[in-house]
Amino acid sequence: KSFGCDAAFRSRCAEVQLKEYTESEVAEILRRKISGEWPEDIRLEIAKLGRCVPRVAIDLAQELETEITVSEHPERSLEEHLEEVQKAREIDNLGLTPTDRDYLTVLEQAMRPVGERAMINILRAVDKDRIINEIEPFLQRLGFIKLGEKGREITPEGIDYTLLKRREE
Repeated sequence: KSFGCDAAFRSRCAEVQLKEYTESEVAEILRRKISGEWPEDIRLEIAKLGRCVPRVAIDLAQELETEITVSEHPERSLEEHLEEVQKAREIDNLGLTPTDRDYLTVLEQAMRPVGERAMINILRAVDKDRIINEIEPFLQRLGFIKLGEKGREITPEGIDYTLLKRREE
């Protein structure tokens, strides 16, 4: 069911364009929210791994704080602790999760555009809102997918990424 706005309402309201955060902006949010005095490069890396989504980056930073606190290896560097958090969450160096990689694999194997309903059915374990609001915008920002009239398609960059990941396994 579609809930459109009538013309009178639209004429009285300003259009608000939302833009995605940059890594620098998310790193600044982390600097203000997280108690640890971490170097800028660590905050930038957390922002990247957190998809430039403050909520996700803050969760990662809090997990890093926990990792540092409970680690059996206090001699590890901050970078090494962050690598442990990455491994635990199965996040690669671009911030992709197993679900993102599954999404790309579906498109790669289809070798044609895949509609929204088909993608949701194939990735049954993933919530529709998560696919549409988190996974697809992130993969689009990376240039790994494009959304067209016929559905979602993997780009040459997305194919290169999936091939690289397959070789690494």
